[in-house]
Amino acid sequence: MKARSRKPFPDAAPVARLTTSSPKSIVFRRARSLPRLGVGVLIWARGRILLIQRGHAPYQGLWTLPGGKVRGGESLRQAARREAREETGLRLQIGSLALVFEILPIAAGETHWVILDFWAQPVAAKRQTRPPGHWPRPRAGSDANAVRWFRLRDLTRQRLTPGLRECLREVFER
Repeated sequence: MKARSRKPFPDAAPVARLTTSSPKSIVFRRARSLPRLGVGVLIWARGRILLIQRGHAPYQGLWTLPGGKVRGGESLRQAARREAREETGLRLQIGSLALVFEILPIAAGETHWVILDFWAQPVAAKRQTRPPGHWPRPRAGSDANAVRWFRLRDLTRQRLTPGLRECLREVFER
């Protein structure tokens, strides 16, 4: 006997059929994946913000906040600290949550992202050779072509990742 079923989601497609006649015998998969979780850091010091220039797709060559994916078993702050260190070489003290935003997929195959950005401050190295109050210089790391401090007013002339300009405006105009 053939199983009868209603699709639980309008965009679902059957992925497996079991041999029972129960309506629950068809397993459905959503066409769109669940959102991915990412973190970023707003490193703000001396009236400037630290941005990285993306080294890979998507958005290769555009400036953005340091950050990336949260790994399983990793806290949000641990992920923010790790990603920022990988991309800037800086050790950071992670502060409070600054911003939450999402990137919605437009085309098939794109990923839905939920991104939490934290305030952060550089932490001096244990054997610091610079005078007190001076932080280590950032260096471009794994996913970054370049890393640079910007004054907010200078960002109007830069090519930023989609939505970043509006997010920064929201954060700094509070």
